[in-house]
Amino acid sequence: GAVHRDDGDILVLQLSGAKHWKVYGGPTDGHWQPVREDDPGEVLLDTVVRPGEVLYVPNGYAHTAQATADGPSLHLTIVLREAGADHLRAQLRSFLAEGLALPARPLGDEDLTATAAALLAHVTDRLDAADAPSLVHSARLHAYSSRPTA
Repeated sequence: GAVHRDDGDILVLQLSGAKHWKVYGGPTDGHWQPVREDDPGEVLLDTVVRPGEVLYVPNGYAHTAQATADGPSLHLTIVLREAGADHLRAQLRSFLAEGLALPARPLGDEDLTATAAALLAHVTDRLDAADAPSLVHSARLHAYSSRPTA
């Protein structure tokens, strides 16, 4: 398969057959994406994983896996995710919108201005009720149940 980075630590449990894995370095900063990669850098690990063996690939480390010539290969991947900035933003948007009731189409400038004032008052109240540890906790809950790996 193509070299890519997954958004989470992965544990690979080889069930049958064998798979040739190459693991490259991790991301150099916090702006990486879990996508295919053309130039992942130096190979850190080049190994074949056989039935009953487990391989750990840290969050964001580029890797590739290919069945060996011995025949079909089957592995199970367990992804362990941690919250990131996207999870924090999504949870903050959800928190700020909680209990918000605004007209969908305010009529005229006066109604639009009143709606804007209501929106600002609501967001201000919600921000006053917010705290960083709760936001992180909520983001982690969402991260742990988010989309599957690439």
